[in-house]
Amino acid sequence: MQKKLRENAMTRGRIIAIVLTSIVLSVLIQLLLTTVLEIGVRPDIEILNTEGHEYFFGLDYGYVINVELSNKGREGAAIVGVELRYGNEKFSRSQTVYLRHKETQKVAFEFLQPTIQQSQLTETSFAVRVFPLRR
Repeated sequence: MQKKLRENAMTRGRIIAIVLTSIVLSVLIQLLLTTVLEIGVRPDIEILNTEGHEYFFGLDYGYVINVELSNKGREGAAIVGVELRYGNEKFSRSQTVYLRHKETQKVAFEFLQPTIQQSQLTETSFAVRVFPLRR
């Protein structure tokens, strides 16, 4: 009788050990998968608005481009690049930004170039690009 009780107790102990081991392994696997899946994930940064206008920097004349960004993905960094075309010339600027999930941010790019003149602004155009960075 005592032998059967000991066997039943040992069986229960083994079952409990198996269940606890399964739970621990399940939690570790979930943690590992979450970590692995987040590596290489990029933020999803969208350009909401762009606006460019001439600007006086003291006595000098230049051009300012304002960019509004929003992140719909995971938090992370991106490089925002702006190219200003003025006649036959091209000027570029870039900034690295960091946005959290659902965050909106405004970035300004200033171009104080001696060749930009107010009288020739009809020839001015610009392009904005966003390059999300992997984590």
